[in-house]
Amino acid sequence: MLSHRIQDALQQAIEHHQAGRLPEAERLYRAILQAQPNHPDPNHNLGQLARQVGQPRLR
Repeated sequence: MLSHRIQDALQQAIEHHQAGRLPEAERLYRAILQAQPNHPDPNHNLGQLARQVGQPRLR
């Protein structure tokens, strides 16, 4: 089960993403992946964000 901190960070990242605040969303997705590298949601959402900005990979 996800910790509350991870859940809160993911929710905040999704809100940033939906609002078009892509750098903030990317920062949070990456922070979550630092703690849980195999977490599927931020991995997927980071891929979606990369597609949105026209980059096959974000740095």
